Amino acid sequence: MHDLPPSAGASRFVLTLVGLGRPIGRPGSGLNLALGSRSLKYRGFLVPKSNPKPNKFANKSPQLRDAGFLVTLGSAGEIAHHYRRHFHQFLDYLTIDPSAPNPLDQVGDGEPALRDAMRRAGIAGLTRDELLEKRDNYVARLDAGEKPYSSKLYKSGWLNDDGDMIDSQTGEVIPFVPARSAN
Repeated sequence: MHDLPPSAGASRFVLTLVGLGRPIGRPGSGLNLALGSRSLKYRGFLVPKSNPKPNKFANKSPQLRDAGFLVTLGSAGEIAHHYRRHFHQFLDYLTIDPSAPNPLDQVGDGEPALRDAMRRAGIAGLTRDELLEKRDNYVARLDAGEKPYSSKLYKSGWLNDDGDMIDSQTGEVIPFVPARSAN
């Protein structure tokens, strides 16, 4: 296997460890590397294992990382995540009217799973002091130069003359499927 063809002028092939100057392995027996008490023998191609590893994500719902949050798609948590944008707009509005009620407190009123998801997300069910504290933190981050809250789940823009939708923030073309009437 490790022999060179006779035309190469050698009848056998022996590897030499660089720096040690001694041969490793015997001709015709594969490559035998003695590594302490263990030895590694190479005899051609490696054969893959007969039982592949199971897919540990097979039974999990698809997830998306957006704005620093891990969102499980198709769940009440995803809907609550969509409301984060409205919550940050509300925090901005609290600078004008600090006594304004949180409109998101009424969003999950007929749906307990959504209401619980919004409370876990920290955008509903907050006391006035907690709301004002979140407003102060958000405004401080904006004053420090951080961009306003944005999500890759939201895109807004306008249509150009060619019918392409242009992103209002980046100016790039957004994949867009126009809505059509049901008739």
